[in-house]
Amino acid sequence: MKIEIGLKQLCDAVTTVARVVASKPQLPVLSNILLTAEPAGIRLSATDLEIGMSIFLPAKVEEVGKTTVPARVFLDYITSISGEKVLISEESGKLQINAGTYKGQIQTIGADEFPILPNGDGDGVELLAEKLSSTLGKVIYASAKDSLRPVLTGILFEMGENKLKVVGTDGFRLALCEMKIKGGEKRNIIVPARAVLEMMKLSKNEKVKLLYLEESKQIVLKTEDSVLMAQVLEGNFPDYTRILPKNFALTFSVNREELLQVVKSVQIFARDNSNVMRWSVGDGEVSAIGEAGDKGQGKASCPAAIDQGESSSVVFNAKYVMDFLTTSSCENVKIGLGEALAPGSFQEEGDEEYLYVVMPINA
Repeated sequence: MKIEIGLKQLCDAVTTVARVVASKPQLPVLSNILLTAEPAGIRLSATDLEIGMSIFLPAKVEEVGKTTVPARVFLDYITSISGEKVLISEESGKLQINAGTYKGQIQTIGADEFPILPNGDGDGVELLAEKLSSTLGKVIYASAKDSLRPVLTGILFEMGENKLKVVGTDGFRLALCEMKIKGGEKRNIIVPARAVLEMMKLSKNEKVKLLYLEESKQIVLKTEDSVLMAQVLEGNFPDYTRILPKNFALTFSVNREELLQVVKSVQIFARDNSNVMRWSVGDGEVSAIGEAGDKGQGKASCPAAIDQGESSSVVFNAKYVMDFLTTSSCENVKIGLGEALAPGSFQEEGDEEYLYVVMPINA
């Protein structure tokens, strides 16, 4: 193989695919990036067998071919040199990298040992990339970071005809968001949160294609110049419909920025007390208190427009509430509180497609 390509363009692509390189590989080749020189450019691919990614870059190709190169050494080297163009070739099992006075040589491993990744061809649904990224961003934070139940570390993709619903939960809170799609078969799959984060980063074009490969149990996201694949998580996602609140003792609306400032101030004290934040709602305001034992106490309040009910008291995890408020971008938030230890509901005012549910603390 022998190609000439822009150095910055190459660095950006290698930085991206290197995110999915195996940190503790089962095979030495999984520490590598696959370089495939095609007539119109070069394709860079990486995988840890759970998540895989490939990116195509236009380039001047003098000789086609493919090989694999250690991701860390390759990335560190090309980001340490300077110049507009870089010439890459393979000779006698070594990758030659030349850019002006910079000349590097890196040992390779044969491309035949690298796993075959899906190319994104096949029937799927086309989505608006910006909408997909926004929708996923509204639920990803609610998934479990580490759990004895692996399904909770993923996001449920509930697909139906002309609709995609995504759900994340860690057992203490739940985020749900819907978006319209064109077509689609009815199917529920659980996608690792790590793969969802990569979907959000790659969704920059006007349209992306999402498809599911039944035989290999992989979800694939294809953009104009990249392909992302992920093995779906096996198991049963919790029946989230059972905890969605239907009736409220109190509902009210509040300015998101004002409530966020209230929660931020009391969370400074609440974080040393398991994030316990006590709310009192009534008389046209919502008040919050956070205590930190001997370290002190924080109190704050802001106006609230009560729609239904008179007053209510509840204890929430301050971080959980803050996650919703910082993720949202609306002007006002609509909140519903139930009786005793019933879950609380948070919504962006005027948006019925996005729902956040938090279980109160029994304290």
